Amino acid sequence: MTYQVGVCGHLLNSNQEGSLVDLGTKYVRLDFNWEEIEPEKGKWNFSEIDRAVSHCLQHKIKIFATLAYTPAWANGGKGRAYPADDVEDWKRFVSIMVGRFRPYILHWGIWNEPNILDFFTGTVYDYVNELLIPAYSEIVEVSPHAMIVAPDLALSQSNWVRWFDVLSNYSAFFDILSFHYYSGTAQKVMDRIRYGGWPKQLRRFDKILKYFFPSRQSVMNYQSIYKLFKPFWLTEVGWSTAHDYGEGATEEYQAKQYQQMLSILSDDYTLQRVYFYDLKDDVGADSYFGITNQIDSPKKAFFVLKEWLED
Repeated sequence: MTYQVGVCGHLLNSNQEGSLVDLGTKYVRLDFNWEEIEPEKGKWNFSEIDRAVSHCLQHKIKIFATLAYTPAWANGGKGRAYPADDVEDWKRFVSIMVGRFRPYILHWGIWNEPNILDFFTGTVYDYVNELLIPAYSEIVEVSPHAMIVAPDLALSQSNWVRWFDVLSNYSAFFDILSFHYYSGTAQKVMDRIRYGGWPKQLRRFDKILKYFFPSRQSVMNYQSIYKLFKPFWLTEVGWSTAHDYGEGATEEYQAKQYQQMLSILSDDYTLQRVYFYDLKDDVGADSYFGITNQIDSPKKAFFVLKEWLED
């Protein structure tokens, strides 16, 4: 098995570290949140990140690190979704993080779902000029062999097409194209990426429908239109086991979708890498997407993924 499959781990605690090793994946996405690492200007908190990175190195797990979220001191307390008032503060953060982990981390993500206002309040041009290009300039200087992963767009938002259109003009500033997508079934996820967001019987009308529903076009089609022929990563996909997500939101259903997704990936190389969301249940609105629960006990999907990784 050569397909690259990992999990999102946020920032691993000791119990999650054990779950990650037991799972057997060699790829993990970690959150390097600026607001937590430098809560006051010049006062750094590397302890948790150093521990997580050290653990991954020990077990030869490759890290994809997402850099995001502005501390209050850097933007006048506007909130984590606002960029820094002074872009030099953002550049300094990026430079320090990449420099600190240069020998170990090669893949760096620039923000998380910037096309959702809860995560980024600016426009696509703000993203490009205040986050992406400044980060690129620091990363290539500090670690020339590093790979920049962007933009981690939420495909569920209709504005992703506009973002894709603009970002196609700035493709020199990232190396890997990344998206997040959630849907009811694994088959719908892959169909959405490959064929677009309409039923199979309507695909023959694609050339007409795209003018009325541009955001329902396939990602692969826009890659071709804009000549964005870069490796394509799906950096979040998953299924909740929370009852408020519907009657189908059970451990059994989650495990079934993992099995289906892994089966599709075994025969389809559209995506170079996939990160399942999430290693552990979060507390809050997006809870219960984990393949371990809040007391770190594995769910059924954990064993499905573990078995597949062992093959």
